[in-house]
Amino acid sequence: MCADNRGSQTVAFLMMDHNHDAPSMYGLQPPPTPNLEALRAASRAIRESQPGLTIDVLAARSGMSRNSVINLLNGGRGGTLESWYLLAYGLGVRLSELVEHLDSDSG
Repeated sequence: MCADNRGSQTVAFLMMDHNHDAPSMYGLQPPPTPNLEALRAASRAIRESQPGLTIDVLAARSGMSRNSVINLLNGGRGGTLESWYLLAYGLGVRLSELVEHLDSDSG
C-alpha cells in the first residue's frame, strides 16, 4: 500500500491509455489511422509485378496458408506483424518497404 497517492495516480494514468479521449485531455491530436488498404495495394502490386508469383507460390514462399495470404492481400483482417513479415519475405522485399505505406493518405 502506498503512503501517498502516486500509486493510484499511476493506475489511473495507465487506465487512460484505453480512453480514446485521453489525447484531447492533454491537447494532443489522436494518432492517424494506419492505411491498411495502401499496405494491401502495395503488396498486391509487388506480387503482380513478378510473373509467375501466384497466390500458391507466395503462400509457399511465405510459409503461410493460401487463405492467410488471401486474407492479408484482400482485407479479410488486419494481420499480425509476423504475418506481414512473412508476406514481405515471400514477396522478396523488406518489411519496411511494405509498412511505409501505412502512412499514406487514405483519401
